[in-house]
Amino acid sequence: MLSQRLTRIFTTLALIFPLLACNISATDVLDIAELAVSEPAPLPSPTPQGDIIIFQTLNYSHTLVEGGFVPGTRMQYISANDNSTYRVQINGREATKRPSDSLAWKGIIAPGVVGEYDLRLTSAFLTNDLAALGEVTIYVLNPAPTQLPNNTSPIAPLSFETIIVDYIVPVGHTIPGTTLTYIGIAENGSAELAGTTGHPFYQQGDSFLWTGYLRDNVTLRYELNFNNVTAETIQLTGTAKLWVSN
Repeated sequence: MLSQRLTRIFTTLALIFPLLACNISATDVLDIAELAVSEPAPLPSPTPQGDIIIFQTLNYSHTLVEGGFVPGTRMQYISANDNSTYRVQINGREATKRPSDSLAWKGIIAPGVVGEYDLRLTSAFLTNDLAALGEVTIYVLNPAPTQLPNNTSPIAPLSFETIIVDYIVPVGHTIPGTTLTYIGIAENGSAELAGTTGHPFYQQGDSFLWTGYLRDNVTLRYELNFNNVTAETIQLTGTAKLWVSN
């Protein structure tokens, strides 16, 4: 970088000396030198996705029958007892639970995907079924987003819905989990996105749909809105859904 700057300086001096012999003021000569030596402004570039992207759903639910597992986990419902308690196993270790007790676990649910479950138990009326309700946080490791058509219908054994999204994306940065970079305001006042195969312009208030792979076994769908558009940032809010194959 230093050698490149020195090269520009010497080249500029070589241009300035002949100008001094012409009818050009010293002020104009200095202005020319300053423009020639100054660093060019960097162009916006996609932000690296990083090593991990995190999603959280607050209303995960699954109904357990006797012998069943919470999908993708090592939490199993063994059986109901006569005293309104329930036998469960977590990582192979048995516990006795009552309705409203916790059911928590964290571990690998698929290649490159970690799930953290913070659930509560609820008994079903007139059956021995057991419902598990609560929060699940999903950690997707080493995401490499690839865009898919929005009419894609993913199928996977694990799915997580109503993931709350609220992103503020600075100019030159990528919308998390996508291939799209916010490159600034277009002439018509719209936000302009790079890295899309579709229409790149969005007005404040517009809806935003995006479907793509995070990994070859993880599909993401965003249903968002452009809540705010400025020259510096865009704000996107809405929901996401994940499909995970194990």
